[in-house]
Amino acid sequence: MAKRSDGTKRREGGRKLTLIIASVSLAALILLSALFMTMACKGTYNFFVKHPADPYELGEAVIRQNYARLIDYTLSPAAERLELIGLPMSEGGRQHFREVRAIFQYGRIALAASFLLSVLFGGISLRHYRTTVFLKSGGRLAAALSL
Repeated sequence: MAKRSDGTKRREGGRKLTLIIASVSLAALILLSALFMTMACKGTYNFFVKHPADPYELGEAVIRQNYARLIDYTLSPAAERLELIGLPMSEGGRQHFREVRAIFQYGRIALAASFLLSVLFGGISLRHYRTTVFLKSGGRLAAALSL
């Protein structure tokens, strides 16, 4: 790709890359935000589980408390140990929950990175290129990826 004397070709390539990064980071921000907001709303448990299985006969209140503890453990970077009321946990089970928690902690980092990239490249798109096309394409990409 030859550069014209006014630098147009070079600028067009930078514009496309900026819009792609802005769109992809916005899609990631939308999807990760939806995931973390849904999990953080522990009250949604009532909408999805009408009659929880209770093989240990813990009672509905204890099951809901354990659910809240599990969500807190998964989402909180400060949580050190998962303890569930009335439920024994094997070392394999404990390891499983540590691994799930690690995945969500990486997801929190990805959420922060997608926010920063969206603000940075979205701002460049708005200020320098005077376009909002990344908003539409990022939204469409998020919708397509969620299917």
